[in-house]
This record gives sequence, structure tokens and C-alpha cells, in this order.
Amino acid sequence: MDILSWTRPTGITRFTAYQSLLASYPDSPFAEPAKKRSPKLDEWLAEKDYNTGYLYLKRKAFDSAILYFKDVIGFIRNAPKTKEAYLRLLEAYRAIKYTEDARDLCDAMRKAYPNDRDVGKACVPRQRRR
Repeated sequence: MDILSWTRPTGITRFTAYQSLLASYPDSPFAEPAKKRSPKLDEWLAEKDYNTGYLYLKRKAFDSAILYFKDVIGFIRNAPKTKEAYLRLLEAYRAIKYTEDARDLCDAMRKAYPNDRDVGKACVPRQRRR
């Protein structure tokens, strides 16, 4: 199978194959098409990891959800699902009362999305219950 004929990601192995091709054979005739397809592959992988994290979040498997959302945020930074991964990660942190992690995440989200309404709404300091 031709490395550039893949149309759907089935896991990190395709991403690794593209990266290996680009690192090992930068002058290959396949390098330029691989560079062009890498952003789409990143987007697919981000969506896959986001959806998996969301499934875990809904099942209250917060630790697993956190791992997947962190992968989207740290590994695939420019994908359309990245902001959603930040917001769902915050939801998971708050569900298990990781207050300091939630606060740090809000700081990171405000830097990444300074004028975003969803981020501003999610990161409003919460009032303590008396």
C-alpha cells in the first residue's frame, strides 16, 4: 500500500509513518505530498482522541478522559477540536475536584484563546458555597 493513499486514520501509526518518512527521507518524492496531508491527519487524530476522551468523560472515567484531552492539547495543538478538548479537560478536573489543575488550565486557556467567549465563561471564578 502506498503511504500517501491512506484516507482515514486508524491510529497513531499513520502519524508516525508520515513523521518517519519526513524525517528519514526529506528529499523523497513523497515528502511534499506527506507534508500537505499531515495537517488533515492531525485533525483526524485530534477528533478521534477528543471523541474517545468525551466518551470517557460521559462515563465518569475522568482519569482516562484527562489523558485523551491532554493528548489533543499537547500533541495536536492546531486542530479544530483543541479548544473543545481544553473545555472538556476543565470539566473533568472540576468533576474530581482538581482545583489547582483547573486554575492552571484556565490560565493556559486564557493565553491560548484570549478573547474567546466560551473560555471566559468556563473560567469565571466559582463562588464558594457557604
